[in-house]
Amino acid sequence: MTKRIKKFRQMRRAIQEQPGSGLSIVSYCLKHKIPLSTFGWWKKRIRNEEAELSRVARAKSNPGFVRILPDAQTLACREHCELSFPNGHVLSFPTSYPLESLLTVLKGVTV
Repeated sequence: MTKRIKKFRQMRRAIQEQPGSGLSIVSYCLKHKIPLSTFGWWKKRIRNEEAELSRVARAKSNPGFVRILPDAQTLACREHCELSFPNGHVLSFPTSYPLESLLTVLKGVTV
């Protein structure tokens, strides 16, 4: 285990333990010989990382919008288009297919 990972785990544990210790942040830091500025910096960093992980988890569990990024080959298609989904299914349709109908079809697709 690298020093960096060890420090991260140590500080996360301290930040999680502090509220249940009955000590103020200042008292907790004095008792455990952690500089107050270091405790605050790590608390902010860990809070931001946890918020980002939570945001990513919510996005994965509820993909209300799936971003479609066409590649160069897709852009070159003139007669028909294909959408390939992560599960291996492919939706193929002519470029003349009405947009409203395509949106109706896509609303029913589960990925």
